[in-house]
Amino acid sequence: MTKLEIQTLINTYLNSNTFYIVDMLNSRVKISSYDAMMELLKTTRNTYKEKILEFEKECSKYIEKIDQFIEHCQSIEENKIEQEIRNDFKYFVFSDRYCSEKRIEVIFISSLDNTAEKSEYALNTIYKELGYDKLKYYIELLKSSGNLTSYLNDSSKQEVAMHYILFKTNHHSKNSFVRNTSTRNLYNMMKENIDDSIKEITNEKQDFVEFMNAEKEAFKEWSSATEEEKNKLVEEYDTFLKDCNTRIENLENLYNKKLKVEKPAEFMNKKSKEYLWASIRWAIATVVLTIGLIWILGIIVSPKIDVGEKIIEVSLFSKQIPIYESIILLAIVCLIIYILRVFVKMTISSKHLSEEYKQKYILTYFYLSLISEGKIDDSLSNAILSKLFTKADTGLIKNDASVDPESLYKALTSVNK
Repeated sequence: MTKLEIQTLINTYLNSNTFYIVDMLNSRVKISSYDAMMELLKTTRNTYKEKILEFEKECSKYIEKIDQFIEHCQSIEENKIEQEIRNDFKYFVFSDRYCSEKRIEVIFISSLDNTAEKSEYALNTIYKELGYDKLKYYIELLKSSGNLTSYLNDSSKQEVAMHYILFKTNHHSKNSFVRNTSTRNLYNMMKENIDDSIKEITNEKQDFVEFMNAEKEAFKEWSSATEEEKNKLVEEYDTFLKDCNTRIENLENLYNKKLKVEKPAEFMNKKSKEYLWASIRWAIATVVLTIGLIWILGIIVSPKIDVGEKIIEVSLFSKQIPIYESIILLAIVCLIIYILRVFVKMTISSKHLSEEYKQKYILTYFYLSLISEGKIDDSLSNAILSKLFTKADTGLIKNDASVDPESLYKALTSVNK
């Protein structure tokens, strides 16, 4: 494949994979074709040829690499050339296969302008008078003119700074000396230019100081706001932590109390159900006994009712009963009535005990809920526990418990107030 054909393939590749070449003044030149790249490198090389040797060598280096790559492509099979360009062109020339831009140690002509300090003449003069290393310092000063003060204070860079001032004030131009042959005029012009430069430097310094002061004030405001926000967050965290500790203490207290009253509560619930069924059984027994008593009385007593013209006569016995038999009969009736009375009391007592244990069971869990909310003190806790573990009132005799239910009710109802 001919050199022109390979250049055409490189053009196609660069057109679809555009990248940039960056010079020492940070000027970026877009490379979209082989011709544009070669023109940029050759123009830059020819500009500095025999003037700035390092710039000339830098451009020549990349030109030679491109030519070598083309020769390399000519030495391989034609069907592999396009693949070789896609894979290895950037790596072969710029030592980076995936670069989107490449910085080279040179300055493009397009980066220079008409000002005295940034001109081809200025670069050549600095290179000729001070050397390449000082030229690199000068290029850094061109990029960051605000560093002029620090250059003047640095013994290794003072010469560069003074040359920069001379170019800035147009005193490196031979024409200036020709036009101002008078020593007084030359002195006045130099003084005026130097004063302007010093004024410019002073203004830049003042602007920098003002900028730093503004940044300092902004930082203080930000720091103050951050401190307030931090204190607020710390306060909220402390409150949250305190609340969590309180909740944990309440839960631990609740768990301990639950362990203490859980089994008694189950016992109270069980006894409440037992006494409820006992009251039902006693009630049934009372009804049966009452029916039996009525039936016995119906057999013994045979009432007879006579209706006359004016009065109604009722006779409870159909025959005459001896006294001793009537006493026995009366005793049997009294015994049955007594037993009936006992049955009624047992029914009422069982119902009363069922309600008593049910109330204690409910009071137990109400007591636990108060503990979980942290709304109970020691005196109220002791009163509730005393009520829970006092002897149950059977309803048959008066209970002399020391805890007054009415006062306990008043204490419980005042908890949430």
